[in-house]
Amino acid sequence: MAEVSVIFENDNVLFDRKELKCDISHEGEPTPTIRDLKSIIASKFKVDDDLVIIREVKQLFGIGKSICTVHIYKERRKMLELEPYHILKKNGVIEVGEKKEKEGEAKEGEEKA
Repeated sequence: MAEVSVIFENDNVLFDRKELKCDISHEGEPTPTIRDLKSIIASKFKVDDDLVIIREVKQLFGIGKSICTVHIYKERRKMLELEPYHILKKNGVIEVGEKKEKEGEAKEGEEKA
């Protein structure tokens, strides 16, 4: 199992999220998947893994280490507003072909007043 240690942590009040840089040690194992990283980080910070977004994972060549950038949101609505579509899709938050909901858009079958 990969070990995760936090290198940098920032509480971003404006975007209502926690921003992290993490060092992942996976000596002798392949780089953990995004799904595995989400569950490891969610359990470490005691949050729901649906609110964890892995922005980037950089593998360091020749050593079993990776550096990842993580955003932990307090609410799903804010996450859907701020994160780009391809990041949400990569993290399994939205399915392929599904569109991001935008504020002010009427859902199917609903009329605007």
